[in-house]
Amino acid sequence: MITLLYVDEVGKAWQANVTLQPALTVQAVLDQLPVLSGWPEAICNQVRQLPCGVWGNPALPDQHLLPGDRLEWYRPLIFNPKQRRQQRAAGFVRDNQRRRP
Repeated sequence: MITLLYVDEVGKAWQANVTLQPALTVQAVLDQLPVLSGWPEAICNQVRQLPCGVWGNPALPDQHLLPGDRLEWYRPLIFNPKQRRQQRAAGFVRDNQRRRP
């Protein structure tokens, strides 16, 4: 069994557990995504345009999936996490950028 995971822009997690078929590749999952996942077609179309990986490591389309793999899709970052940590460490409040008293 493999897990398919995508978190959309509003933070809703789309997850599906799929029984592993012999020689299943990342591209095969993308081709069969609506059938395998049961997700709406609109979500599947979004997912097909995004980079993906297995357990946080980039995956190529011809990569074979193994039992226990989690295939994840990654959206672009909306802020730089390094800069955000530096701002918090400097005493800035997250949302309104004011110094703490």
